[in-house]
Amino acid sequence: MGITNDTELQVSSLVDSAEVVGGNPINGTVEVSGFKIAAIPIIAATILTEHPVELINLPVIKDVEVLLHLIESMRGNVEKNGCVTRICTASLRPSSPLPAEIVTSVHGTLYLLPVLLARFGEVRINRTQGGCSIGERPIHHIVAVMEKMGARVRVDGDDIVAEAMHLRGAVLSAQFSGEWDKFRSGATKTALLIGVCAQGLSVINDAYHRASIIELVAFLRCLGADVTGEGTSRLIVRGGKLHGGRFRLEGDYLEALTYLALVAASGGTIEVRGFNPENCRAELSLLSRMGLCLREEKATVFASHTGRLRAASFTTRDIDTDIQPVMAAALARAEGRSVIEEKVWEDRFRYCSQLNKMGARAQFEGNRLVIDGVADLNGAAVQAFDLRAAAALLIAASGARGKSVISGLSHLQRGYQSLLDRMRALGVDIRTRHPIS
Repeated sequence: MGITNDTELQVSSLVDSAEVVGGNPINGTVEVSGFKIAAIPIIAATILTEHPVELINLPVIKDVEVLLHLIESMRGNVEKNGCVTRICTASLRPSSPLPAEIVTSVHGTLYLLPVLLARFGEVRINRTQGGCSIGERPIHHIVAVMEKMGARVRVDGDDIVAEAMHLRGAVLSAQFSGEWDKFRSGATKTALLIGVCAQGLSVINDAYHRASIIELVAFLRCLGADVTGEGTSRLIVRGGKLHGGRFRLEGDYLEALTYLALVAASGGTIEVRGFNPENCRAELSLLSRMGLCLREEKATVFASHTGRLRAASFTTRDIDTDIQPVMAAALARAEGRSVIEEKVWEDRFRYCSQLNKMGARAQFEGNRLVIDGVADLNGAAVQAFDLRAAAALLIAASGARGKSVISGLSHLQRGYQSLLDRMRALGVDIRTRHPIS
């Protein structure tokens, strides 16, 4: 079975707003979905081989469905059987250019640029990338890596056009413009995706080394790639032929941290299963400093909390930027002052004004957010402007007094599988409104 009917069914069931009545403590068990940030380049990487690939535990989210739909639209074959997705791109024939309205709908289509170049020697794709409005999303780092590895890249109207007779290994740096992680992740993934098929040896210095890279390397190695150094700032890649394989994605630690932050904000107990705590050691330490009682057991974390949290300060040089907003939502009711420095996205603090509508005392200037914790938040009408802000406002509303109406929840479809239903099962009083047609 293809994915089109499934996608239409999922989209039709989405909601854009919900009422949340706060004050209920959390209680229950939740199993997290597959690792979203790793899933996107992994799906794109299936194009690098003509052999079938089976992916287990892909999350059911918009970004995944869009990429699978694009593979089908290029005559690739996608079949779903329970939690297994089988992809075969032997007959793949990319259209030129790919449909702009689909390509620009999510950010993950960016990784079609290096894989189609590596597979076919040429690619044309719209240069406008989708995704949340949290800051500028240039692609100069992607272009620079492709050029370093032998591609000729030009802009033709709204499209990026890349060509290469022979891609070659290179020694390069994934560090661009003095940015910490904003470009390193995409540059590292691009170099990996090209390097495993290029001629010769590639050395990626200053490489991004968080969990999404470790997962991508594990997948590429499953297909026969020769890559070493994952988890460090130096990756060595030897190009060669790839075969098919079967790979299971780890659970999404960002989703797991969202549920743990929910308990921190609302109180109660939770058992979060199906993820690797080593992928978020710094974030778990932060939650512990905030007063959450944590206990680990293999791929499970047990958490409980009563009373007020303790204030805690951090920087997204150490804590994943994607979890910063939900931590801020919990810290809004902590005792004392918390200071957050955002090192990646310049517009990440847009949720601040919405937290303040609920009675939070949060102010930001530049990349620094200061939160003076209050004893209680109050329900209010608020709007989420991006994916992680939507999760943050749900968390804040769950721990607030009274009713909140949160709009903009359609952003959740990009990164969380059934978050509202799972929060409801944990005891949050959520009443959905306004289905999306």
